[in-house]
Amino acid sequence: MIYILEHSLLEHFLTLIKTNPTASHFRSAISKVSQIVATLTTKELELEEYYDADENFIGYKFSSTILLFAVFPTGLTLLQAFTNILPNYLTGFVSYEQVRNLEDGIVEKFCILPEKDKDAKKVFVLDFAINTGNTIKNAVSRILLENFTDISVISIFSTTDGIENIRTEFPNLPIYVCSLENKEDFIRLKTLQEYFRNISI
Repeated sequence: MIYILEHSLLEHFLTLIKTNPTASHFRSAISKVSQIVATLTTKELELEEYYDADENFIGYKFSSTILLFAVFPTGLTLLQAFTNILPNYLTGFVSYEQVRNLEDGIVEKFCILPEKDKDAKKVFVLDFAINTGNTIKNAVSRILLENFTDISVISIFSTTDGIENIRTEFPNLPIYVCSLENKEDFIRLKTLQEYFRNISI
């Protein structure tokens, strides 16, 4: 299940990113895009009714705990946006490195997961961009080992090839993206490539 996120401000800042701006403008735009993404992808999360001590209805509160599982370091901007707005969350991290002569071309460097919380049933796998899709496939497989089943992937950019690669193994996995590109257009986004090469850890 692929969901293309839509918002007028998203279109504005995504266009800015695609015009290969300066590093400072790029990071500012990515930060704003991440905040919008966090807002749009959490709007359907369930609430429960809230009452005062005298059983008077006050309103609603968000009681679920979300596990934010970020691909390190490229998912950190999205992670920050989600932690800025969610009242209850846990954080986990996974990192990969490219290795030649492997079937999917990557190997796990480290994985950090919090002690499992019985209230944490939903997982958001966060990554800046989906290129080949192999990183997300490995991240989802890793989190499935922890017996989570309600998993969604959230990314800003994705290639169509990367999505199709993920769907071969996880056809029903919800994937939220802002901009879907073919492989050639993705490669032409020079600022993205610079971002991946120079991101500070």
